Amino acid sequence: AAFPDRPPPPLCSAAARLRALPAARKQPAPRRQTARPRSPAMANSAAMDSALARIRAAAQDFAGAPDDSEFSEAYLACRWACELAIEGSKRIEVRDGILTSQAAENQRLDVFKGADMVQWLEQHIDTVRARLGLPETDDGFSEAEKQGAAKLGMPVAVAVAGMKMMTNKLFLRLERANTKLPPGKKKLPRWPRKFVWSKQQLLTRKQQTTVLFSGKRAGESAQIEDDAYYGFLYVRPLQVKSLVYGALLVVTPFLLCLYPIAPLWFKFCVVYLCMGLLALIFGICLVRWLAYGAVWLATGRSFWVFPNLFNDDVPFMDALLPRYGYDKRAGVAKWYSRLTVIGILAAGGFAFYLNAPDEDAVKDMRDTAGNSFDEFMNWAVSNKALSNGTNATNATEAEEAEEKKKKPRENMTYDEIFAEGLEDILEEGEEGEDLLREEAELSMEERDARLEAMLASEEAEDDAADARAASGADGEL
Repeated sequence: AAFPDRPPPPLCSAAARLRALPAARKQPAPRRQTARPRSPAMANSAAMDSALARIRAAAQDFAGAPDDSEFSEAYLACRWACELAIEGSKRIEVRDGILTSQAAENQRLDVFKGADMVQWLEQHIDTVRARLGLPETDDGFSEAEKQGAAKLGMPVAVAVAGMKMMTNKLFLRLERANTKLPPGKKKLPRWPRKFVWSKQQLLTRKQQTTVLFSGKRAGESAQIEDDAYYGFLYVRPLQVKSLVYGALLVVTPFLLCLYPIAPLWFKFCVVYLCMGLLALIFGICLVRWLAYGAVWLATGRSFWVFPNLFNDDVPFMDALLPRYGYDKRAGVAKWYSRLTVIGILAAGGFAFYLNAPDEDAVKDMRDTAGNSFDEFMNWAVSNKALSNGTNATNATEAEEAEEKKKKPRENMTYDEIFAEGLEDILEEGEEGEDLLREEAELSMEERDARLEAMLASEEAEDDAADARAASGADGEL
């Protein structure tokens, strides 16, 4: 409609073009029909659904022959522009969408906004002109193209480049499948999930959408200015980034399983990182509630820092936008409500003040928390697995098993006790050798007597230590 001397987009033209393979294959140019083709506004959804099915089938044929020689130069140039818009440094925002139609039920598409594509074309118009073979100046375009671009409200080069990409079946215009406002909502989602074909296949920034109300205004409707959405139809070539993401998806679970044998510094980094993230989350929540409470008590209005932080209706990347704002749906609280809340807070604070723990209890709790963290770190150091190239964890378990196997000293013989301290005796040098010779000359009666003396000496030392501990406790009391 905006370009009367040009044929309409292929999906909105005659059925004979829809039955053929996409125009990307090299074919002789068809002879111009004398009869005026149907307007894009007259195309119905059934024709678009069948067109999508044929395009997908043709795309599968192309996937079997990845050689670009089967594509025309015009199609390759337009596809290059689309790939640059998606993968370039200043790329457009692309989201996943679902096409709801009869021929392609729940067909997934890459969806973008027409305003983003127009802005990208305006920023890279010189590169697009050279690649698509457009005139270097606007004087090289026909009067009909200039008039169509004026109706669309964009430069003629941008309008012609966009229509070239749509004519080559790279992307087509979509509309929201659901335009009904949920109860309590005043705006439609910025990025809907489900779409249907649009009957007006033109590259525009905005479009008129009929909004249906619900709740108390059920049955009413209104026309609003909405974003124009478009979906890519061609099968995108496999990107290196996709391969990297796929490899990370496979390798990451395997790396997580190797965490128990990770180096000690890596485990410390994970601990501090988790603690930092938790502190950040609780800090943000505390700031939000303090700001909300202060503003609400002073003015009665609901003020939030990061109002969409816990909103499930917005995407993850938009959770921190806007930075702050008022909740207009909450209204303004009455003065007596705020006064009541102030009284409750004052009474609660006074009660906590009266029942607050003393300084010694607070110090003990702080020391307990610090000691717990120190014990955890010391345990990690003593049980590190690969920091020094030895399996200390298994060694610790072996030592514990040996300790369990040891007999109490009361049930041990003199030879067993002597063998237990043999390493210390050998380390003493000549004195140790003399002690070994002396032990070898002892008789059984002498060994039993020495064993009883050793046990009695150890028992006396234990009793003395208990007595000192008891006397120290009495002194503190």
